[in-house]
Amino acid sequence: MKSIYWTPDRTETYNRYLNFIIGVRGTGKTYGCLNKAIKRVVRELEGKTHKGYVPEWVYMRRYESELETIEKVLNPIFNKEKYLTNYEFKQEKRDFYIRRKPEKLINEKGKEYIENTPWILMGHWLALSTSSHFKGTSYENVDTLIYDEFLYEKSDRSKELKREVDKFFNVLETIFRNREGWRVFLLGNATTFETCYKYELKLMTPYNSNIWCSKTKSILVEIVANPEYIKAKKDSPIGKLASGTSYESYAIDNNFIYDSNTFIKRKKGNYRRMCVFEYENHKYGIFIKKGQNEIIIDSVKRTDTEPIRFTFKSEYMTEQAKSILTRNHPIFKLLRTYFNNNKVYYQNIRVKSFIYPLFLKNF
Repeated sequence: MKSIYWTPDRTETYNRYLNFIIGVRGTGKTYGCLNKAIKRVVRELEGKTHKGYVPEWVYMRRYESELETIEKVLNPIFNKEKYLTNYEFKQEKRDFYIRRKPEKLINEKGKEYIENTPWILMGHWLALSTSSHFKGTSYENVDTLIYDEFLYEKSDRSKELKREVDKFFNVLETIFRNREGWRVFLLGNATTFETCYKYELKLMTPYNSNIWCSKTKSILVEIVANPEYIKAKKDSPIGKLASGTSYESYAIDNNFIYDSNTFIKRKKGNYRRMCVFEYENHKYGIFIKKGQNEIIIDSVKRTDTEPIRFTFKSEYMTEQAKSILTRNHPIFKLLRTYFNNNKVYYQNIRVKSFIYPLFLKNF
């Protein structure tokens, strides 16, 4: 019976260095990548391949705090996969080791003893935010990097690192140097594809197919869309409860919840700018058209001379900023009324993906 969960088997046939894998939560992205990486380790240990070295892997998240439950990621694989029945793993700081489970043997004198099974290095963990600390570390046997949760939940740009793409390429330099034959999987849930990677690497969302490949670079973008998995999710108790909601749209149907064209409208005619506000170090304007029952939010150039009247953040927002958003400041009271009546629009998808979550959370 064909599994309803995703695996990297088909993806790897494209032989791309960077593979952006985006899909619904729970479809097996993390499990599939780690399982394949560990399976390649075991095949080498059992003499089924002849590389002459153990092909190691790196599991990476954006922040150190996100790596605290890495054992929970590996335990399901070791508990479920039959090829690992006779193996066990351990973690020492940032490294992961594997060995065949020791067996009781009988020596030539008839006495029992436990065989001395060596631990073999198979993997490492890494946080992108602190990766510069490990530039001197040797990763000469690593040929697979798995960057999990590279997309932000709810389009939360505050989690994006400053110059993140540069940091990411520094990691690639540290691990792979000038070697060939490696692969990277960047895994994310279908919330928004409005990310620094999309714009700096000029990525495209696949259309008419679930895979897009760059014509000039060794890059692939795959939308994981397994009809059998989606049907199983819809038929589950939670799937039935979520029917018709925005959660169903992105968590089950695989739609980018913040990337749809709903509430996208360009300014045409005579709009008056009510004010300029700053959100996560970007400037936005609130525009209203006289005689029209609508407001449009648009980005504002840094060179614009109109002063910033309000500053907001997605996290650690000041009490004054919260009060402006949630209480009776005249501009935001009007904005909240328009928003709740579906009369707030955004100049483009990029503006919507950044600003809509702020309004949704506070209005």
